[in-house]
Formats: sequence, structure tokens, C-alpha cells
Amino acid sequence: MNTKAISTEGRFIALDPEEVEEVMNHDASSRRGRVSYPILKGFLESGMDVAKLNREGLGHPAMHYQTLLKMYIEGHNMPVRLRLVNGELYLIRKEVAEEGEEQEDTSKEVPKLTEAALDEKS
Repeated sequence: MNTKAISTEGRFIALDPEEVEEVMNHDASSRRGRVSYPILKGFLESGMDVAKLNREGLGHPAMHYQTLLKMYIEGHNMPVRLRLVNGELYLIRKEVAEEGEEQEDTSKEVPKLTEAALDEKS
């Protein structure tokens, strides 16, 4: 295996004192998720239980937004679930998603064999 060290010469640029101060005092929390926050806030304020994300003008595939939004949702413990279906991203309120999961579970129950069905097998 060829392991070549990457040269760091010329990779770093010295900062002037004003730039150093700006970097050290920068509050990253003020960014608030430049993409994720407005999308999720808009969905929660819409009152919709389920909605498809309109990506017009956003410029990235649905999977990109699924990754961004999922990280934001988990990091902020938001009541939203995501589903990627046929290349489209859907946002679902957590309580609605959980209801759907409960209904799915009950519909997947194994059917019980009746005595007649057992008699046929013997």
C-alpha cells in the first residue's frame, strides 16, 4: 500500500488580528440551520400532518435534504419524521407517524389457523 504524506506547505493562511478576533468570537448558534430550520419551522407551522417537500429552487436531490433534516431533527428532538418515497421527501408529524406504525403492526399479524384449516392439513 502506497502511503504518501500530504504536503501542508502553503495550505494555511495567516490571519490578521481583526480576523482572529472575528473567528474567536463567532457564535455558530446564530446560524440556526440555514436550510433545515426554515423548512422544519414552515412544516410545523403549516398545520399539515403529512407534506411533500417542494424542492423547486433548492438545487439538491431529496436524499441530500433527508440527511440534513434528519440530523437537525435528531439534534433538536423535533416531532417530525421523514420518509423518502420514489425520490420525493415527505415530512410527517411524529404523532401521525407513530399512529401509522401502530396500524402497520396490527395489519402484519400472523393469521390464526382455524380448526377447519388444521383438519385440512392433517
